[in-house]
Amino acid sequence: KLLIPSVRVYDSRQANQVMIAGEERRIPLPTTDPAVMVNVCAVGAIGPGYLSVWGIGTKPNTTAVNYGGNGAVSNLAVTATDNGAIRIYTSQRTHIVIDLYATWPAQGA
Repeated sequence: KLLIPSVRVYDSRQANQVMIAGEERRIPLPTTDPAVMVNVCAVGAIGPGYLSVWGIGTKPNTTAVNYGGNGAVSNLAVTATDNGAIRIYTSQRTHIVIDLYATWPAQGA
């Protein structure tokens, strides 16, 4: 594991790009390492919901963050990447903030 200074990699509030219920987004990362640790935050949700985070394949049946309405709720998640990106899904309309904390280089790298 390679701990790095925290880097904000995504903030949907910056461009007022709120995620809508049922939306999935691909979020580019400043690394091509095969796995990362990110802090994922739902900000200002309009009601209860959840976020899922993953790298490759289809959306998992697990959540990274469960949130209520309003406020901000965050959680750490470790996930695989997909060619330098992760995917995020929200079940409810909310803004998303993602900070990168660590990466896992490929074995032998």
